[in-house]
Order: sequence, then C-alpha cells, then structure tokens
Amino acid sequence: MALGQEIQLDGHASAQLAYVTIRGSSRAEVMSIANSHSSWNALQRARSRAQSQMRREMHQLGFTSALFRHALELLSLALYPHHACRASAATLAANSRGQSGLWPFGISGDYPILLVHLSEESQTELLQDLLQIHAYWRRRGLKIDLVIVNDRDSSYDQGLHNQIFRVIRRLSSENALNQRGGIFLLRRDQLSSAECTLLETVARVMLD
Repeated sequence: MALGQEIQLDGHASAQLAYVTIRGSSRAEVMSIANSHSSWNALQRARSRAQSQMRREMHQLGFTSALFRHALELLSLALYPHHACRASAATLAANSRGQSGLWPFGISGDYPILLVHLSEESQTELLQDLLQIHAYWRRRGLKIDLVIVNDRDSSYDQGLHNQIFRVIRRLSSENALNQRGGIFLLRRDQLSSAECTLLETVARVMLD
C-alpha cells in the first residue's frame, strides 16, 4: 500500500495529518467507520480509547513494556523470517522431509512455527515470556504454532517436563495445547534425527 497527500502551506503555517487504517467486511462498513472518525477530536478520542484498552490488556497479561516490544519483534520475525534466527544453512540443506512430516505431531505446517529448545528448569523464565507472548497473539487472532522441544533425556529426569506443564497451567494456556495455532510439547529423545532437522528447517524462529 502506498499513500500520498499534497498539502499547500502558507508561510509559517502548519498542518496536522492522520493516517488511519480501517478494516471492514464491506465498503459501506469501511466508509461508515471513516465518516465517524472524520474530525480531529474523534480521532483523538479513538486513540485515547485504544490506549486505555491496551493498558488494561497488558495488565491482564502481566506484560511489561520490554515484553511487549519482544512480542512485536518476534511477530515480525515469524512473518518475515531472518536468517539469523533460523536454522543453519547446513541444517536447511540436510532436510529431506516435507510438510506432511509434521502431521504425526499434530502440527499442520500451515502456520508460522516458533521453535524453542529447553534443557534446564532455569530456562522456564524464557518459556513464561513466550507463553505470555503467544497468549497475546492468540487474543489478536494470530495463528502461530509455538513448538517446545524438551531436550532433557526422559529416562534421566521428569523435572523439566513437569516444570513446563506447571508454567503452562499457571498461565492458563492448557486449552491451546495441540491446537492449530497453539502450543505443542515434544520430547527430543522421542524424535528421530530427520524429524529434528525438519522441525528446525520449517521454524521461522528458533530459540535455544
């Protein structure tokens, strides 16, 4: 989308501009919304209402300004991947499987994937941040699969596995488990090498 507006100003004069994006199911709905926001006062009231709503939502989600910034940064990377946050070139070249290889895990492959590897209980602070961010995305109707890979050997210790579930429950995210655009929890020692390569290949963002 490209917008342009010519403005002719007299000397020492000033002008205020507002660029407004409107979403509607029909042209008539869009025009109705535009007409109701056609004055500067109406725009300022709408902005004030939006800021108040955002503050309430951030408080409900336990968001800090830094976490909100991370949510926007991660969303940008999930939609427009950057090589710095993706798997290495060697991993990408080694992959031999397609999208159907994700289906046994309940992952459709239709949505961007954010993949995180965890190996220690101390890393659940990162997990809590990601779950809060993912809850915010879901409330916005954004479909992004959060795939959590527990790298701890299951025969050695269940501590990390239990800790992950406690964090998920504490943040009331159980309903998103194994849902499209939701949260998927996998065990590293139950994945083949080819499956690990596939997951890392398709992930738009990979965190460790």
